[in-house]
Amino acid sequence: MSRCVLDNREHEVVIGWDPGICSFFVQVLHLGADEPFIWKGNGGSTFDTPDPLIDIAERYGSPFDRNVLRQELLKDQAGQLERNYSVHGTEVW
Repeated sequence: MSRCVLDNREHEVVIGWDPGICSFFVQVLHLGADEPFIWKGNGGSTFDTPDPLIDIAERYGSPFDRNVLRQELLKDQAGQLERNYSVHGTEVW
């Protein structure tokens, strides 16, 4: 599973690719919370493109370049990659 972390001062945001269910996903939590208040792409609904989930990440996560994040997520999907990273502006960490 890939996990791109886009946390900010108010929210913990994780977006990535889950090869087990063949879906992109996004989770949004209030800082310090145990359960996400938004969780898309978790079995009940699957996403074969990341775009609707990137929309959610843009509302709650730290600033990032949408095209860079999309390219990284599509790499994760194509290569079935398991990695943790962050996108800050146009840089991947």
